[in-house]
Amino acid sequence: MIEVLMTIAVAATIAAAAGITYMRAYRITALKNAAEEIVTGIRFAQQRSMSQEQGLGWGININNTDASNPYFDVFSGTYAPANIAYHYALPNVLGFQSPGSGFNVEINFAKVTGIPSTSTVIILINRGSPKTKTVTINEFGGGSTD
Repeated sequence: MIEVLMTIAVAATIAAAAGITYMRAYRITALKNAAEEIVTGIRFAQQRSMSQEQGLGWGININNTDASNPYFDVFSGTYAPANIAYHYALPNVLGFQSPGSGFNVEINFAKVTGIPSTSTVIILINRGSPKTKTVTINEFGGGSTD
C-alpha cells in the first residue's frame, strides 16, 4: 500500500513539474511570436504605403483601450473598421505595458517614403511573469524587437 502511495506521489510531482515547465515555455514562445507578429505588421503597412497600394497611405493601430482584450490592426487610409486589412489579438497570457491600459497608439506611414508619423516603443508583457519584449519603430519606419 505504501508503495502505491509513493508511486502516486512521485507521478503527481513529475506531472506538476512538467506542467509548470510547459506553461513557462508557452509564455516565452507566445511573447516572442507576438513581438514578431507586430514587426511583420509594421513592415506590411510600411511597404503598402511605399507602393501606394490602393492609392493610400497605410498604418497600424496598437490598441490597449481594453487591457483585457489588447490587439493591433493594420489599416489603409484612415483608421476605421472598414479599412482594417489585418487584425491580431494578443494571446490571453500577454498584454501591452506600453501603450498603457486605456490607451492606443496610431502610426501612419507616408506614401512613397514609408516614414512613420511618429517613432515609438511598444512593450509586450507576459501577464504571468515580469518578462517583457520591446518592439521599436524608429524614425525611418523600421520595426525591430529586443
